[in-house]
Amino acid sequence: MIDKRELLLAVALSVVAAIAAGSVVQFGTPVDRALPFLAVVVVLLFSSRTSDGGRQPTTDSRQPAAVGHRLSVLGIVIPLLLICEVVIADERARLLAIAIVMAVAFALSSFRAHPLVVTVLAVLVLRWIPFSDVVVWRELIVLVFAGAIALLSRNVLIAVLAALFAPTWPIKMTIVILFAVLFLCGAAASAAGRRRTIDAMVLLLVIAFFPWSGLMARGWRFFIHPPRQAERVPVRYPLRRGDSVMLDIPEQFDALIVSGANVQKMPPGTLLGTIEPHAIPIRIGDVSDWGFMRRDQFFASRNIYPRDPAGQIRDYGWKCWIDGAGRVKLPAKIGAIRISANPKLPHDAVLQVEAIEMRMP
Repeated sequence: MIDKRELLLAVALSVVAAIAAGSVVQFGTPVDRALPFLAVVVVLLFSSRTSDGGRQPTTDSRQPAAVGHRLSVLGIVIPLLLICEVVIADERARLLAIAIVMAVAFALSSFRAHPLVVTVLAVLVLRWIPFSDVVVWRELIVLVFAGAIALLSRNVLIAVLAALFAPTWPIKMTIVILFAVLFLCGAAASAAGRRRTIDAMVLLLVIAFFPWSGLMARGWRFFIHPPRQAERVPVRYPLRRGDSVMLDIPEQFDALIVSGANVQKMPPGTLLGTIEPHAIPIRIGDVSDWGFMRRDQFFASRNIYPRDPAGQIRDYGWKCWIDGAGRVKLPAKIGAIRISANPKLPHDAVLQVEAIEMRMP
């Protein structure tokens, strides 16, 4: 794909980019700490031999004009990454800015770089941050199959989406899903007219949220129905089966924020507790297990995203998730309430009363 000169140039540029990026890192999130890695990814994206969608080379990437073009692009993209880290103090704004720069780099390179290179680098960015939580043997399986999909279909988007949504536990499910995608790609490989511009735009959108890739893969409903939040007064009271607690609800408060613990195996509709007066039920579906969207719990869980979500985003990268807190509306001016846990709950299940929430403006 690249000759010795290109390889040496790529290595030299990668070292310089990584050192430059490492020298400006000043925040502690996994995405900030991965900035040198992201800089190397950008270099590799634009060091791959250019091609017509990965089929046949259209230009010799060793020509001075081609090398000059790559260097000029790197001379823009790498400094932009560094500027985002140095200038933007707000955490989410900074990470989103870094992600947008990376997304544009991937979208541009998808027209010129080999599909296998773009796919492998995209999977690494989406699934390998934070590095400390990577289970290498599982992720290598996903990486190999994603690369095979890219080579077979010549479609980076299909390969990246397959890797993004493929579960790695249990591993058999991963293999079945990826083999199914491989078969579909093989059947569609001869289809006419891939919409490369649309593919590039969708890839841009996917990479633009890589700091929250775990949430994108396991909690995609968050992007359709994000949680809303008003001022809250913490309660943090755990109720086991048969337990109850009395709360005085001020007039300006009209919602109870609730979640569960050790209830991830319960199906939607399971009664967790009730609110008196008015016998207001609290069920799975109104709330979920607090950690059901964690990477190690999600694929074994039977919970669903709460109907009125009230959770918060936790962590970053492939580890990112949103807790399962939900909102239960209370009648206006209800006064004192009693919250009781279902006496038939399993012995280790907990109904967690998180907070009371003020009326939305």
